[in-house]
Amino acid sequence: MSFINQVAVVTGASDGIGLETVRLLAGAGAKVMLNARGEARLNQVIRALRATGYAPLRASLAASMRHAGAVRIDHAMGLQRLFLVPDGAKPTEGAYLHYPCRDQQLVVALESQRAQCMVVGEDLGTVAPGFREAMADAGALSYRVLYFERGWSNEVLRPQHFPRQALVTATTHDLPTLVGWWRGRDLEWRERLKLFAGESDKHSAWA
Repeated sequence: MSFINQVAVVTGASDGIGLETVRLLAGAGAKVMLNARGEARLNQVIRALRATGYAPLRASLAASMRHAGAVRIDHAMGLQRLFLVPDGAKPTEGAYLHYPCRDQQLVVALESQRAQCMVVGEDLGTVAPGFREAMADAGALSYRVLYFERGWSNEVLRPQHFPRQALVTATTHDLPTLVGWWRGRDLEWRERLKLFAGESDKHSAWA
């Protein structure tokens, strides 16, 4: 049975049947969320993952790459860290939970070679210093969106200004269509919904 793109929450995941359940689900392609009673017990899971060469991650990647010539890792910064906010707290009271990034990048590179599958790491948003360079060293393509890529004078970047090791796209499923962007439909809607912070913000967007 395949669990690709399914999310599984496993309690008591630090040892015994809980840990074995994590391994089985991850091996079938599921995205597994672990829950244990303390940080020390969850650290046991990390040590176990290292001892197996990150077998669940390798199995999940292999399942995704088996029938594909290329895969995109959504929010690839999750290989390095995840920003968490305690229930009921303010966003400013959150903190980053760090992962063994280099280990996981090497696992991605290994499975990419085994499957002869190209990897695109979606690296949009808040990106930690050095992350893009590390992904490039591992052989992954960066992910650049024309909608966001501007120069110092707010000009749209020309092709020669993009990294050679990048997949460049005009837009995404979260953004206006290319025609809508070209005609300024998104800005018309932002103005209609009063989403501009002020006149200078509006003029900058239309520039």
